[in-house]
Amino acid sequence: MKLTALVGTNADASYSSKLLSYIQTHFSGLATITVCEISGLPLFSTEESVVPSKIQQIADLMANSDGVIITTPEFNHTIPAALSSVLSWLSWQLHPLKQKPVLMIGVSPDSDGVTDALEDLKQILQSANIDAQLLSDNQFTLYNAQENLTDTDIDDPFAFNRLEKNFKRFTDAVANGFPAADATSGASQHPDATSGASQKSAEVPDYSSDRDQPKQTDATSGASQHPDTTSGASQKSAEVPDYSSDRDQPKQTDATSGASQHPDATSGASQKSTEVPDYSSDRDQPKQTDAVSGASAHH
Repeated sequence: MKLTALVGTNADASYSSKLLSYIQTHFSGLATITVCEISGLPLFSTEESVVPSKIQQIADLMANSDGVIITTPEFNHTIPAALSSVLSWLSWQLHPLKQKPVLMIGVSPDSDGVTDALEDLKQILQSANIDAQLLSDNQFTLYNAQENLTDTDIDDPFAFNRLEKNFKRFTDAVANGFPAADATSGASQHPDATSGASQKSAEVPDYSSDRDQPKQTDATSGASQHPDTTSGASQKSAEVPDYSSDRDQPKQTDATSGASQHPDATSGASQKSTEVPDYSSDRDQPKQTDAVSGASAHH
């Protein structure tokens, strides 16, 4: 079995490179592994008319391999920029990872782990332009690499046994074919496949508010019954409103004249009571005219 292993960092001396050298030697009885460094590779650019020769060499190795191993550290919760650039090259004009079995390996110098980087790498490998095959639940992470990894061994027994199990399961799947229900492929199960068709369930959606509900149409008139339709028409209840003051009450129209009876109607006409006013002094009283002479009787 032939495997190509990609060092996921461009550092001159890295734990990723050291781990792959160990895997290359330790599992030599199961597979012939070619390790590829990515230091010195050009950054990805769509303006290049020709794929760089070093990228082409890596792509050819992958295309002629039975499977691929990719290691990655974690920088700022994601994979290194150099690894992202290489994967972009391998998804542009070249597609050597299409339906190719890939084993993901995370390498952490301490106990923090590389969960975010591995998740990002998984999403990239499942993208439509790469479309690699990933065996579910079969990724490996080496924690505390600066303490547990030597030139010839992995000192952590748990990590050693885990690597043995994951690598054996991967090579068995490569040799015998990935189980259809266990393999993850960007073409068939990824929600952003090139067809763009959504594979969502046909279950009835659960609307959390009336704004999320679809419009309902009145069977007779066809008018929308949605409470917040774009027409702006309110579908409020027909209950009689509670006016807190007479200023809030709607205008009432006299049945005979049609004149507004609202105390503060916009016409400005006052609807004050016709009771006889109480004048506090005789100076406030209206003038009284002598019935005979017409002379004013005001004091």
